[in-house]
Amino acid sequence: AADAPGGNDRWASDVADASSFWPSVIGHASESVNGYDPLLQSDYSVTTGDMAYNGYVPTPTMWQSGWLPDILRTTTLLVSGYSLPPTPAWAYQRSMGDAAVYSYTPRLADAYLIGEAKVRSLDEARVGINNPDTPLTTFAYVDTGTIPRSELPRFAQAAQPGASGTVLSGGMDNGGYGTWSVTSERPSLFVTSYAWMEGWTATVDGKPAPVARTNALVLGVPVPAGTHTDRKSTRLNSSH
Repeated sequence: AADAPGGNDRWASDVADASSFWPSVIGHASESVNGYDPLLQSDYSVTTGDMAYNGYVPTPTMWQSGWLPDILRTTTLLVSGYSLPPTPAWAYQRSMGDAAVYSYTPRLADAYLIGEAKVRSLDEARVGINNPDTPLTTFAYVDTGTIPRSELPRFAQAAQPGASGTVLSGGMDNGGYGTWSVTSERPSLFVTSYAWMEGWTATVDGKPAPVARTNALVLGVPVPAGTHTDRKSTRLNSSH
């Protein structure tokens, strides 16, 4: 995928079975936002463009407008001549048969702290992230359907919009376990660009913390002001 600032980069395609030949296009394997239907979360599929058979994206939401490529750190796109072309934010790179390769520089990092968490429904978040005028550099949507009622006050503490701190180090491994060190200037939401699903757990400084679906797609954890260690793991993995 294109090398862009902000961390982990991914590719997307509206071409069926693109993963089988993609390494030969870019010269190496790379993470994809595409999902394959037998194991794909329906909520993720709907939000990212109704991908279904063979994992390709039939609806051009990803490259037409809004924040999807920023939320999922999508920097490289293979789009066929049968789809609507990308907006000017995508830079044309080269043609490949009936398709073309484009690159993009996301506006969000793959891990960051944001000062305001807006607790909304999944449907409301979907509308917001598909609106190019939504200021997702100042707040993040948090899916109320993924937050226990008892944990709502922790998210409500993140109420001042804008960037709110620094991610000092960290990342996620292939087994679904990650550790980050962060410094938060005020109560914040830690956001990282990995797909939300049932089963994620987190700790902040060794104490359990809720994990919410954030910006309709990824992971968010509330953190208080100060310097903290945030760990995430999934029950689908033996490293939990």
